Amino acid sequence: MEADAIGKVWEDWKISPEALAAFRRYRDGALVGRQTLQKYGWKVGDLVTLKSTLFPGELRFRIVGEIPVDRLPTFFFQREYLDQSLQALGASLDWMGMVWVRVDDPRQVAGVMTQIDRMFRNSPAETASETEKSYFRNFFGMLQGFVAVILIVTALVALTIVFIAANTASMSVRERFREIAILKAIGFRRRTLFGMLLVESTLLATLGGLLGALASLALTQLLRRATEQADSALGPLAGFVVTNAILVEGIFLALAIGMLAGVVPSYGAARRGVAATMREIF
Repeated sequence: MEADAIGKVWEDWKISPEALAAFRRYRDGALVGRQTLQKYGWKVGDLVTLKSTLFPGELRFRIVGEIPVDRLPTFFFQREYLDQSLQALGASLDWMGMVWVRVDDPRQVAGVMTQIDRMFRNSPAETASETEKSYFRNFFGMLQGFVAVILIVTALVALTIVFIAANTASMSVRERFREIAILKAIGFRRRTLFGMLLVESTLLATLGGLLGALASLALTQLLRRATEQADSALGPLAGFVVTNAILVEGIFLALAIGMLAGVVPSYGAARRGVAATMREIF
């Protein structure tokens, strides 16, 4: 991109003035997002080489600054540097895909977009201007159907797990009818037995959910390391990220499943009479 405009167009990224000055000073300078720095273990001052699958040749860069946004996987360098490198190889960079324009007055955005599109109308390179908000809405709008399918499948899987856990809890209760009858005979109340059985079901489900969450975290870490070491893509699997929030959500989901699955078997066992239970056992 153009070195003089990045600090003005993306002012909300809070890039330091020193990094912007160094980006303008060095033709081979690069501003790198924090996520990319952490992914490859880079730091400001490192020299890196990019090998393109689209353009010929290789370009060497010096990292002159960090873009202080945690989930920003960007690597910005000067368009002029790429253009001159291609000219030296007998190629040219005579096209661009996107131009970002920052308008001082938000009330003038619609007029500016209309004027830009009017300037390039009926030309070999017509433009389609839109706001940043509408651009990202349209971009992610294509994924809404996919997200809806994922949510439906997730809900069905969670419901299936509830039934499986309920069946497991019911079998566990049936196998201990004798113990439950003896506890009732020596004075344990229904509420106490119901609470004990429900806590047991919830605890087992929570422990299972915790083990599953930790296993998924380990699996994603292994996939990420395999991708980085082999320098190859594993498709969508390499993009899965298990954050702390996802771990907590998984544990609470397992807690809820354990409570739902254990309510009916625990309540039924607590209501059964001692005599009826003993007759079924013996």
